[in-house]
Amino acid sequence: MDPSTRRRIERLTTAVRDFRRISSSSAFASRWLGAGADALEGGQYDVLDRLSEREAWRMGEIAAALRVDPSATTRAVPPLEQMGFVERTRDPDDGRAVLLRITDEGRARQERARSHGLELWGEALEEFTDDELEEFAAFMRRLAGSFERLLFGSAPNDPESPTESAAEVRSPSGGVTDPDLKEVIRRLAALEAKF
Repeated sequence: MDPSTRRRIERLTTAVRDFRRISSSSAFASRWLGAGADALEGGQYDVLDRLSEREAWRMGEIAAALRVDPSATTRAVPPLEQMGFVERTRDPDDGRAVLLRITDEGRARQERARSHGLELWGEALEEFTDDELEEFAAFMRRLAGSFERLLFGSAPNDPESPTESAAEVRSPSGGVTDPDLKEVIRRLAALEAKF
């Protein structure tokens, strides 16, 4: 990796680290997911969000879709059941398997959290132009797709993700070869030059 590319990647990873710290703060969580008895944890919201996408899911399917260890889903579901947001039923096709469904109350809670999240992001992004937001969203989708392919071999559940295999992401020498990632780095360099 050449030094200028390394510097740009370091700037990107620093920005991602800073955002991760902010988004992990209790202030961010309470604005997005609520506070006190009404609060959801991030993992609980992720489960509700996925459950809202279709009628029923097996526990393993939720874990795979979220790219988490099944134990994380197993821990997230019981509190959601206690709050009345999720219900378990037997799979009619396989009596041994359990299906998870989001309840009407769970769907309302997921929508409320989603709405709060959009409001929070809307406030934070007020100074960005529409074109910048479109470009930023495209970069983030491409970056997420690059990591999906690198770490998991595919980018499922994202119709806008490129379809290259994980083997195409890095060259044998370890350099960045993914055209999407190269484009992200090139655009970051252009943005960096503005500041």
